[in-house]
Amino acid sequence: MKNKSWLWILSIAVLALSCLPARAMAVTTWSFSFIGGFENSFTATGQFTTSGDGSAPEPILSISGSYHDPLVFGAITGLAPLPVPGASYFFYDNILSPTQPYFDADGVVFFVGSSNVNLSFADGAYLVDDHLNSETDLTGEVSLTVTKLGTVSSVPEPAQRSLMLLAALGLAGLLAHRALRSARGS
Repeated sequence: MKNKSWLWILSIAVLALSCLPARAMAVTTWSFSFIGGFENSFTATGQFTTSGDGSAPEPILSISGSYHDPLVFGAITGLAPLPVPGASYFFYDNILSPTQPYFDADGVVFFVGSSNVNLSFADGAYLVDDHLNSETDLTGEVSLTVTKLGTVSSVPEPAQRSLMLLAALGLAGLLAHRALRSARGS
């Protein structure tokens, strides 16, 4: 019996650990559009995806859509990774707030082709800054609309479910073994 007690304790420990709540990951999708600048020449539409449930400022995970200004136009091809201080033209944090203003002075940077576009909020206005290269930089004030489309919460991963099943089977096996052993002994 003593050599089986460690299996009993291990099975209970595995079951207990597998039942601990994992940090639930929620993902929120937002639509956005803006227009403005000289003769409304700065326009964009698309979607942001943020981590979290959309109730607090959250990191932007991805961006998609289309963008147009006098020099750059096309599909938004991705979110710029957070900058290394001193290595980027823009200072940005890629954080979206659920209420206005949706961005701070740092804002978000995304790619359109080889151009970097910064959308930020400063001095009471939303600004778009298109940095095509070291010699071309367009800036325009825009009107921004952001709408929360929905939030999706994650479910336990298959590995966590497998661990729970393994622990339950281990406990059932130990109980069956114990019942058989006591039936033989009496």
